[in-house]
Amino acid sequence: MQSARLRWTRPIIYGILVGLIVVAGVENAILFSRSRNLHTIYGLIGRASHLRVGVKLPNLVGRDIAGEPVEISFAGGDRKTLILVHSEQCGACKANWSKWDKLLSSQTAEKYRLVFIEALSTKAEFLKSHRLSSALVVVRPRPSSLAVNRLAATPQTILVDEAGRVLVARASILGDADIKQFLE
Repeated sequence: MQSARLRWTRPIIYGILVGLIVVAGVENAILFSRSRNLHTIYGLIGRASHLRVGVKLPNLVGRDIAGEPVEISFAGGDRKTLILVHSEQCGACKANWSKWDKLLSSQTAEKYRLVFIEALSTKAEFLKSHRLSSALVVVRPRPSSLAVNRLAATPQTILVDEAGRVLVARASILGDADIKQFLE
């Protein structure tokens, strides 16, 4: 009687074990693929501060302040674009606000199209209090979009011409000489 039970339970147990091994193998393959993609993306982000003058920026994809998908093209506009890359947790970003404030108070709205990139999230009150009400705001941009555009480092201040090419790029706290470059 016991041998009859073993005869039919053993194949079931072996079948379950083989099934679990196959599922684990497939899951490992999927995780390996995702890991490789993330490594590529974050490897690019690690080199994000090497934005060079003359580089053409591709479109930036993320969310607007309301959480809706947004895609910003830096090429084809009628004005130069001033890009401010910020993170609320970044101490250097907070130190940079006095310099950014100089840029924003000097007729920036008429002279430049303003793009404000916030790494995590922001509130409308923050935008108003920092003269960013007229800015195109991108919150939580896609990591791949940040990597391709080399916009992951904070703070960054970038001036882009009408064709989408970088004219001036600073990935640090701005000095007075830097402000003059952005205002010329």
